[in-house]
Amino acid sequence: MGRLLVQLVLEEPTATLAAAVEAPGHPALGRDAGEVAGVAAAGVPIVDRYAPPTDSVTLDFTAPAAALQHLESAAAARRRDRRRDDRLHGRRADRAPKRSRPARAP
Repeated sequence: MGRLLVQLVLEEPTATLAAAVEAPGHPALGRDAGEVAGVAAAGVPIVDRYAPPTDSVTLDFTAPAAALQHLESAAAARRRDRRRDDRLHGRRADRAPKRSRPARAP
């Protein structure tokens, strides 16, 4: 989970700890990330499933294989957000944007 990262984020007044992730089966799962990091409770339970919140930054200090899975999850979340935004703004995601064509010479 990165105890030092949790401590630093919680000490920074302009930062917000949105999630804390550990490997499946880790004994800290379900516990408060702040308490596990040795500081005050953060109100953020440690989970085993990476699900990035919208408009967030991920600090990933895991094994390379897990980092690649997290990157794929973040990309999928961004695609979902874009489709939602397209629906909200009346854009059709199934069509490529129209491109202007250069004028033909006479």
